[in-house]
Amino acid sequence: MATNSAFARLVARPVDRVHLAASRVLTRDELSAIEGFDVSPGDAALVVSFLSRGPMTWDEIRVPLRYFPEERARARLEECVAGGVLTFDGEIIAYTPAGTEAALAALDARAAALQVMWSNSEAQVSELLTLLAPVAAAAVAAGTPMSGVTRATLGAPNPTPAGNLWRLLTTIRRHRSDCHAEAWAGAGYTVEGIVALADDASQRQPIENRTNELNADIWGSLLQDDQLACMAALAALDGSGTPATGRG
Repeated sequence: MATNSAFARLVARPVDRVHLAASRVLTRDELSAIEGFDVSPGDAALVVSFLSRGPMTWDEIRVPLRYFPEERARARLEECVAGGVLTFDGEIIAYTPAGTEAALAALDARAAALQVMWSNSEAQVSELLTLLAPVAAAAVAAGTPMSGVTRATLGAPNPTPAGNLWRLLTTIRRHRSDCHAEAWAGAGYTVEGIVALADDASQRQPIENRTNELNADIWGSLLQDDQLACMAALAALDGSGTPATGRG
């Protein structure tokens, strides 16, 4: 059985791959048609992934967007204001009724599209829901900066098992992002410094090691058989993007 820290390292890339593929299940054109204004997959996080039940401060939304250039984030918010999706006074961000309706429709559409995308892997989706629910709960309970965003985020009005799995993976990746930020800040880096550091730089390894240590505790619910099952199910989903309906 891998230690929690070792498993945190092993599972990180499979979680990333499956979550990123799921996050892109709707194209830019599809999101734009649902939400009523032009969006791109990267910027859609402002109106879908981080949709809060209530107003958010600028500082709160900067947590999940810590690597997103501030001027670009502010410009994107202003576009959403112009489109009638948000109100933003420079500090407080709130969704208009029309914006909330559009984003909830997008969340429902994502949940339905994921159910189609993983239609050949229903057993793996079910298994991962069971295995990862306590992991995601531990991530929220850890109280890191992203946990507040996760607690405040709206879910799809009509959830699907595949959509629920996407939410669990989102929570788990947000927690690792917090652990990574704590690790590089502890090593003396700023956002700009860590972004500029080459992926293969030797200085990154101690940061990654520390990230895995900080991220270890949330994986404590998985025993050896659970770890193997989790990796196998993620591997199955990683290659299951061509469902019986033909949608990729």
